[in-house]
Amino acid sequence: MPRPTLSQSMSQAMLSRMTAEEIILLLTISHANFVTPIRRALRRTSIVSRADTYFPMHFMPTLPSQEEGAIPQWQIKLDGVDQTVLRELRAISTRPEIKIEVIRAGDPDYVEMSTGDGYQVFTYTFTAYIMTLEVGMFDLETEGFPGGRILPSNFPGGF
Repeated sequence: MPRPTLSQSMSQAMLSRMTAEEIILLLTISHANFVTPIRRALRRTSIVSRADTYFPMHFMPTLPSQEEGAIPQWQIKLDGVDQTVLRELRAISTRPEIKIEVIRAGDPDYVEMSTGDGYQVFTYTFTAYIMTLEVGMFDLETEGFPGGRILPSNFPGGF
């Protein structure tokens, strides 16, 4: 996660014992085949940020470890997944990109922190209404050449 440059309001909200400032996590899952990206906010009501509407959903990210040399891989659990999200993910054969951003309700157009670009959903599991996404970046040091694997799902002409 890139080192953030926090606004003064966010710094004060984080350092104070009590604050009226609401800190919101935004989740965006995007893919070239999606008509619109999947946008969700960790709160009870929808919020508009940078002219995009983020609909309410409970999710819990487990961010990557900060160990030197560790591959930045993490998990995110989505609770109460609607059929739209599941249908969109099942309809694609390549990995979607994912991003988590932190904003303040007082200034929803300013992103305080972000996971940055380049994270992809490697796998997902779905049980009841909880979806667990395995998220990470390609490990370019251990990835063979050419990149990726030749499987029936991504290279049907070879089988």
